[in-house]
Amino acid sequence: VAVGDENPKELISHFVNAARLAIDPDAPGFSDGFLTPAETDELTRTTYLKVHEAYIDNDPAMEEVLT
Repeated sequence: VAVGDENPKELISHFVNAARLAIDPDAPGFSDGFLTPAETDELTRTTYLKVHEAYIDNDPAMEEVLT
């Protein structure tokens, strides 16, 4: 899976919907094992914040950029 600038919630929704259509008929309730919508919102929020905080923390100081 390659992830770029896609909305992660849209990507996750595709996985859930694909499981509902392709797996649930043979394994009823399989898609119920995915995170709830609220849990998915929280996971994407906390992950987004952690990733961007790490990016900012590793960004060179302005003094370094000016030299």
